[in-house]
Amino acid sequence: MKLFFNCKDACECCDKAQYEEANWFEKMRLRWHFYRCRSCKDKSRKNQKLTKLIDESNLCSRNTCGCKERLKQEIARELNQEA
Repeated sequence: MKLFFNCKDACECCDKAQYEEANWFEKMRLRWHFYRCRSCKDKSRKNQKLTKLIDESNLCSRNTCGCKERLKQEIARELNQEA
């Protein structure tokens, strides 16, 4: 196993670390890469900021907020009124 990451591997590990999928050794290798590579460090910070903003926005999909079921009920109601 290599001690140093190239930038491509660092980006992949950064994503893993952000979602708690990286192990301790990978996180240490990533920190060492950030020490040497400013652009990857900046990308990681921006990615973390974006994820935080999305999490704080409380967005929901149609499946999680019940919109899909309400739409089905409205369609069924309209079809019953036409019949």
